[in-house]
Formats: sequence, C-alpha cells, structure tokens
Amino acid sequence: MKTGQFKSVGDLLKARPELKIKEYSKQYVRDVLLEKGFKPESATEAPKLTEDVVVECAYRYVKVCERITGQDFVFPEPKVSPQERVVENLTAAGMLQGCCALIFAGSDSDAPHIEKLKGELKKYGIPSKARICSTHKQPSTLEKVLALYNQSAEPCLIVACAGGTDALSGTASFHSVWPVVSCPPDGWNESCLKNPPLSSNA
Repeated sequence: MKTGQFKSVGDLLKARPELKIKEYSKQYVRDVLLEKGFKPESATEAPKLTEDVVVECAYRYVKVCERITGQDFVFPEPKVSPQERVVENLTAAGMLQGCCALIFAGSDSDAPHIEKLKGELKKYGIPSKARICSTHKQPSTLEKVLALYNQSAEPCLIVACAGGTDALSGTASFHSVWPVVSCPPDGWNESCLKNPPLSSNA
C-alpha cells in the first residue's frame, strides 16, 4: 500500500471493515468460513454455519432476486415440506420421474434377471438403478448403500434379486426405510417369507 501502513488489502480491511464491499454472492459464505479459520487446501470438512449466517445468506439472495426481477420476493406458503417441493420441481423439469426402483443383486451372475426386471419396470414408466452388493461378502457396504438411499428425496422401492437363502431382502428390509420386494432369479423361493420378525419384505 502506498502509505506503508498496510501490507495488503486484507490487512486494510481488517483494520477498517467498513470499507469492505457487501457481497451478494457465494463470496459471503467463503468470507465467513475463512474468518472461522477454514483452510480449504487442507481441511477435510467445513465448519458448520450458524443459523444467523444462513439467514443472512438467504436474505442476500432474496435481494439479488428482487434486483433482477424488479419485484418483491414472495415466500411460498409452507403447504409442502422443502423435500417434497424439491421432488415436485425436479419432476416438473423432467429430471425425476417421481419414484425410482432400486434393484439390489448379490452377484454379477444375476445380470440377466436384473435386465428382465428393468424391462418390466420400464413398461410402467418406472426408472430403475441396479447395484451389485452381496449380503454375505459385503454386509457393511450393503448397509452403507442402503443408508445412502434412505436419504433420497425421491420415493424409492427396493427390489431384491438374490437366490438361495435370499438374505438380501431380509437384510435390506431391516436397514431401509423403503419397502422391499423380493424377486429371486431362481423362481419361486419361500426363504424371503421365513425371515425373522420385524423383517418387512414381501
């Protein structure tokens, strides 16, 4: 700096914060994180923002919206939860179908049956995703994947594609918040009907 009093703009703003431009972008959040000592180059997670910071950030974005549109921002009535509204908006935009079938299989050898299930679901316009995860060989991975889908904003149905003892459908029904249907590749299989109490698969 010319006067030599401050070595950088950062030092100047620390001494005279009133000179700082009020940001109406994501820079506001960046500044808050940096003030909290957040170091993006080495930190594994960001500090949690306070409710005041979140409200202030929302307020600034509201102001941006009003400046761009020239209209007062009208908050939507809370007729539906934010999660439901997100699903409705993404569905209206064609990015979601409003539901999803998650086909879980225990082995790659079940691929033909998986494709058959996908084909039948497609007839009804139901999108599907397939995951290979053995209950016996990868129990912890299965639990983590189910926990991930438990957070889905989009309603899901789990289709368990496993033969033999069919531990997959029973395990999935214990760990998932979504309904579980057993469709074993080896035809009629009563094992899914003999799971212990609290198992809700069909």
